[in-house]
Amino acid sequence: MSSPRVEIYFLDGEGVRWRVHDVDYRTPGKPRVNLPPEARSTYRAFVPRSGAARVYRFLPGEPRGLTTEHLARQLAGSEYLGADPFDPTSRTPL
Repeated sequence: MSSPRVEIYFLDGEGVRWRVHDVDYRTPGKPRVNLPPEARSTYRAFVPRSGAARVYRFLPGEPRGLTTEHLARQLAGSEYLGADPFDPTSRTPL
């Protein structure tokens, strides 16, 4: 029997469903993907089922809360990550 997984999703105002990850780069070249909210993360990734992922860079001291208002503001302020698909299986355990 596999262990349960927790996943965080955000449904934006246009009906797009985004999976939410918090990411930090404490080890150069090796991003660590965390279950949000993670205080040490420097970025929040928004990953749709299809299409390009977006990333938001946290400001120093910014709250990492998962409220609708925070997530909507962060998604609006995010940038496209790139053309490569995001691999959530690359997550490392906390």
